[in-house]
Amino acid sequence: MPFVTRLPALTGADPYPDALLALDFVGARRGPQYYKSGGVTTADITRIPGWTYTGGTPAGTGSYAPKADGSLQFFPSVTNYAFQSQTIDNAGWTKLATTVTANATAAPDGTLTADKLEDTATTNSHGVAEASFGSYGANTYTGSVYVKAAEYGFAFIWIDSGSGDGVTAQINLSSGAATMSRGAGGTWTSPSATSVNAGNGWWRVAVTGTTTLTAGVQLRVFQAPTAFTTGSYGTPSYAGTAGSGIYLWGAQLELGSTASTYIPTTTAAVTVAPPRITDAGYLAEEARTNLLTYSQQFDNAAWTKTAVTVTANQAVAPDGTLTADALTETAVTSQHVLMNFTSKAASPITYTATWYVKQFGTARNAKVTISDGGGAGADYIVNPVTGAVASGPTYYGGVPFTAATVVVTQVANGFAKIDITATTNSNTTVVAILQPASGTTLSYLGATDTGFYVWQADLQAGSFATSPIPTTSVAVTRSADVGYISGLTVPSAVSLLVNFSRPAAAATNFGGAVSLNAGAANVNEIYITRHSSTAVRGYVISASSTKEAMVGTVSAGQDSVSAALRSETSNGNGAVGGVLSPGSQTATVVAPIGANTLFVGLRDASSAPNNGVVRRIVIYPRAMSNSELQAVTTAGAY
Repeated sequence: MPFVTRLPALTGADPYPDALLALDFVGARRGPQYYKSGGVTTADITRIPGWTYTGGTPAGTGSYAPKADGSLQFFPSVTNYAFQSQTIDNAGWTKLATTVTANATAAPDGTLTADKLEDTATTNSHGVAEASFGSYGANTYTGSVYVKAAEYGFAFIWIDSGSGDGVTAQINLSSGAATMSRGAGGTWTSPSATSVNAGNGWWRVAVTGTTTLTAGVQLRVFQAPTAFTTGSYGTPSYAGTAGSGIYLWGAQLELGSTASTYIPTTTAAVTVAPPRITDAGYLAEEARTNLLTYSQQFDNAAWTKTAVTVTANQAVAPDGTLTADALTETAVTSQHVLMNFTSKAASPITYTATWYVKQFGTARNAKVTISDGGGAGADYIVNPVTGAVASGPTYYGGVPFTAATVVVTQVANGFAKIDITATTNSNTTVVAILQPASGTTLSYLGATDTGFYVWQADLQAGSFATSPIPTTSVAVTRSADVGYISGLTVPSAVSLLVNFSRPAAAATNFGGAVSLNAGAANVNEIYITRHSSTAVRGYVISASSTKEAMVGTVSAGQDSVSAALRSETSNGNGAVGGVLSPGSQTATVVAPIGANTLFVGLRDASSAPNNGVVRRIVIYPRAMSNSELQAVTTAGAY
């Protein structure tokens, strides 16, 4: 992923005063991201009504997205292991001297889905507990819920490992103060508690602890009329008043030390990944699989080493973590090689192998190879500092490998990202290989203080590299990034604005930058796309016609593209980079009726994503003039 432009900040109390919808993924005022819908602004896109995101990787893994400075930010996948997370009346929750009234008040998301816990007239602890224990191993856990005062003003959140111990947090529902009422003990250590004001009297309280027990974990929630400082489990026992209690919604139990965005569940655990938003924008990529195992653990036996040694965690990686390994030459005259085998799909197929490398000791070039593991392959020798190609493409073994290319990009912390792409007709295995080279010489006497710091290797089926996908013992697939806002009310006369980028290598892939439609491509749609490496186009599709309303020109690989498209019957038009860019059918446009969904970085849930970042999208509920279209797409204005 190349460096990406940071757009100039827009100023003013509201940079988009008459917008129907504004998504500013890079921050409108040199601050956090900014989103506006229906006149209401927020710094959290998940609070925009109708926002939906699907994508990411399976539980326990994740993927990366680029930041503006060339570093990478990790986005983990998160699983909510608490079943029936907002239906506490369900039999999936055991009631302890408590009854539950379903849908008793408005939840933090505005829906009538929050339940009420009500005491029975008995002396006991009063609350609810998950009916079963999930076995998720010895880990750090965070349990969180949304709670609100009713007749009672205190709640207790308890993570229990089923062995009579656990950690418990107490929260004052008036002040929001969260404290530990039962901390370290038994199999649990490192207890902590937090609370966040969720508005309208609601608090999201979380309790965190680490256990060595592998049998199972359970989430419990108790209520009380007053604060308590005693109780064997950090929860109070008292004489209950029938009908009195607290409101409860949004239970979550997850791995890790912080409470992530709430994930609703019913009868099973649910895994989601957050949208990948950094200061570079919102990343929308197609689905990809990293076929290499142990992608950041080069000391693992999955990596074959010849005349090199690997020492784990010796340098700060492009994501800021101390996870880059040292690949050091040994003092023998030989080729010095690191490689990983994997299976491959039926031929022919194009692969891209990606390495993050940094020199240490005597300066070495890097030879990168895609091979069949036998007698055929394609390689380059490149300087990882300057990006200069010293040799290649070089093919060996005859016909099987063709069309090789290489791209070297400088990223964070002194690392170079090296991507080699090649197409193979060899229907065997495929191997990614990295080796130091002395100039263009591969076999030489190694120096024991020389080599590369190496971090994150990918082997993906595709003609260009996408963002890294970390793996351990198996290949991992990242789903396509699909983000959209539904339920919009959009007039037929409308203007759609976008700023986006796409890597040059991906420019021939027809991926949409933004689309406003009726839920699917080609259904009452207005969309803007990078049509080729040098063309940006805009189309207006109504029930009766498809019209090209904009054809703009950009440079091949241009990082920042600003485009705006007007849809008004018999008066469509567009602009790109401050230049009015009418399409071939501008005057015959028929404005679509019924568009209600905005797709970010793609046309619909099944189309090819942009394979780059989207920085800003704005919908204006009117047809902009030609001069306005030019003004809002001029560099520095949008």
